[in-house]
Amino acid sequence: MTPLTATTAMPARRCAGTEPARTPGALKVRTRAGFSLVEVLFAVLILGIALLGIGAMFPAVIREQRLANDSTFGVLVARGAEDYVRGHARFGQDFWNYWATLGQATWGNLSDDASLLQDDATWLPVTVDADTGAAILGEVNRGVSPQDDFRVRVPLADRLYPTAPGGGGSAVASDLAGPSFVWDLAIRRQTALPARTGTAPDKPITRQMNTLQVAVFVRRVDSGVRPPRGQSLYSAMLNAGLGASDRRLPVAEDARGPRLDGTFEGARYSRPMVMGVSFDSSLPSRDRLVLLSSAIASDIPDDQLRSIAAASNQVLVDNLGNVYTVIGVDSRVSQNSGPLSVRISPPVPASVVAGGITQVVFTLQPPAAVRVFTVNQ
Repeated sequence: MTPLTATTAMPARRCAGTEPARTPGALKVRTRAGFSLVEVLFAVLILGIALLGIGAMFPAVIREQRLANDSTFGVLVARGAEDYVRGHARFGQDFWNYWATLGQATWGNLSDDASLLQDDATWLPVTVDADTGAAILGEVNRGVSPQDDFRVRVPLADRLYPTAPGGGGSAVASDLAGPSFVWDLAIRRQTALPARTGTAPDKPITRQMNTLQVAVFVRRVDSGVRPPRGQSLYSAMLNAGLGASDRRLPVAEDARGPRLDGTFEGARYSRPMVMGVSFDSSLPSRDRLVLLSSAIASDIPDDQLRSIAAASNQVLVDNLGNVYTVIGVDSRVSQNSGPLSVRISPPVPASVVAGGITQVVFTLQPPAAVRVFTVNQ
């Protein structure tokens, strides 16, 4: 009888590349934890808030970029305007010197003439023709002598930038790009004229020669202006033969202030404004001016004019030729209705004494650039 021998079962050797057979009950499903719906909603909310914040920055960035571009082009346009004034065929030394000898006190019965320079060395905004937009410099003929007729008209076409295609208002293609900037002038004598002695009812008396100072204000064309159908902006601004409903102004105003839409009907060309100011030289800080009231006839309320002049980035030119940028309303002073105190940069020069600053000239639309220069040194 063969004895029983104990044996041990050896596991079957697994062949490479084969898996042991498994019964369905032996399968195990491995799962990975995911995001719940609440977590997804919170993530979407946070992302939305971040995108809103980024989106809110774009208008400010675009605005700052546009202001920077306006400033760059504005300086170029202002220099071009200075070259134009200095190089114009009729703007010679004789023109400026003769105009400098005339003042309101030199005409006995014409003291309200808008084309006469101020005797007290304050600013005179150059008159703009209501129909054509031409700037009018000099004096009209008073019939005293041919020399008295030295008026010069600067066409609106010469003050637009870029200049009109073809040099005028004949362009009618509606797809032509319109002008971006327009420039205007204010002029003053640098020294006040002495008081008149004696009488001279109808003709000027001899006056000392006087240096004239010119301020050029460059403004962007109103942002809301649109050309009428079948016209370009150039033709709508320069073609005086169009109907009033088809005409446009580069910078418009009415009794409420700036229009910003270029409307010709019920509006007028917005030329520089003059406002009385006061300056207290006894204060430790010289960065403050007090806006008073309009120094020229205007149907815009003084409160509205003060608000416009006190706007941030507004530019004021005082009656000494100093240029200031408005920082804003002076929070160090309690402001009530009436005179308005504003902070300016740079401060008033140390050489200016009390009563030395009496007015400022500015534009209703904040300018892209301002340039002040003399023309008959």
